[in-house]
Amino acid sequence: MNEIIGQIEPEKFELIKAQISDRILELVQSSEVGWFSFQYVSEAIERLRPQTLGTLLERLNPDSVESVKAFLTKGLLSLISRDDTARTINGILSSPS
Repeated sequence: MNEIIGQIEPEKFELIKAQISDRILELVQSSEVGWFSFQYVSEAIERLRPQTLGTLLERLNPDSVESVKAFLTKGLLSLISRDDTARTINGILSSPS
């Protein structure tokens, strides 16, 4: 291939590159490629749609479910250990029913 390209005059080589670029652009802009792209994206979204958040996270990254659990646990423990949270819970528990 390199030998063939080396034998082509630079002006003709530029013309060939331009023609190839034009044809590729025409192909990409064609309705068939657009429809195929639309179908591909639609099917990909459809495969994701019926899943739970946990399943989706696991599919994207198998470790993500554990990471989210750890993050939520740390956040809840931080919230529960605050003084104002303890006062609020004590106030609720000590109020008459």
